[in-house]
Amino acid sequence: MVDGEFFDISMRRHGFLLIVTLVILYLTIRSSRESQYKRNESDVQWKRKQYDAQLLIYNRVQKCGSRSLLQAIRPTLDDNGVQFGAENLVYWLTKEAEAEVVSKIQNFSQKNTRSLWAQHIHFLHFIEKPIPLYINLVREPVERFISHFYFRRFLDNGKKKANMVNGMINEGSYRQFNQTVNDCVLANSKECTALKIWKSGMVPYFCGDMPICEEPSEEALKIAKNNIDRSYLVIGLTENFNDFVEVLESMLPKFFDGLKIHNSIIYEYARGKTETKNKEAQQPATENTLKFYEVE
Repeated sequence: MVDGEFFDISMRRHGFLLIVTLVILYLTIRSSRESQYKRNESDVQWKRKQYDAQLLIYNRVQKCGSRSLLQAIRPTLDDNGVQFGAENLVYWLTKEAEAEVVSKIQNFSQKNTRSLWAQHIHFLHFIEKPIPLYINLVREPVERFISHFYFRRFLDNGKKKANMVNGMINEGSYRQFNQTVNDCVLANSKECTALKIWKSGMVPYFCGDMPICEEPSEEALKIAKNNIDRSYLVIGLTENFNDFVEVLESMLPKFFDGLKIHNSIIYEYARGKTETKNKEAQQPATENTLKFYEVE
């Protein structure tokens, strides 16, 4: 067997593991949506007591509608006297850096009886109180990858990013600006390989920044699922956005009373402002490959 054939077989095995892992996670969340949305009051109360309902963390998965959701959440929190905090995205933290972020969030939450922290960040490990409850919003994996791919190039307004350098989307990047998803996938460019798709994908948001979470594996999936079961009150689906809004208001009225009203007022406006532009139709071979890798 020549080296090229060995590499191709290895990538296919790697891709098969990736699709199994990510499909299971997404379908686990999707299939449990109804049971999560219909949890009885005693179950909800148990989670509130087990953790500290004074602190919610929304560790926002990118390109799942989080900005639209926050457009509705912000005025709702103000109406209910809930403190809001947010920072820019950070990923793949060292153990020491993660401890610093945890400490910052805990110090922030102690300034108010109820607080919500929103950030693009992977799952954080809290040891001392306040122990947060988590919420999140996820999206069909292939659609999310495609949206994220073009957002990196065109942001929300459909115009080319100003910091494009030598055909790349920014200096030092391996992402080629003029590539389409079709080009990227069919050429097996680095951005569209199984490992890169995993690392920018959905599972690490629920697994965390531990080394085991950096590559697709059954163990990483198990950790993610355990974290979901232990620490998340509810996870919504972008495809059922309005249902998720109703669930948040019903489960946590001290945080989200009035959220449905705010959402109905601004949802269409916010969605138009944050929808990724310049996406093109995908070739069947591209979709098949992305489904094989089960991007994020």
